[in-house]
Amino acid sequence: IYGLPGRKVNPAIYDSLNDHRIAMSAAILAMKGLGVSEIHHAEAAAVSYPDFWEHIDKLAHKST
Repeated sequence: IYGLPGRKVNPAIYDSLNDHRIAMSAAILAMKGLGVSEIHHAEAAAVSYPDFWEHIDKLAHKST
């Protein structure tokens, strides 16, 4: 899946509804954001990917 180059999304508040897939998808989308986004029930990602937040943090710091 390729995004559109240069396109950014507005910051948002996401609710994962305790679904690990939504939590992780929201995090990836938020990384394209123009500001700070919030993900409610983000801990749900641990269901299928316990190290997700650690890895996403490393990716975020690589791109800066």
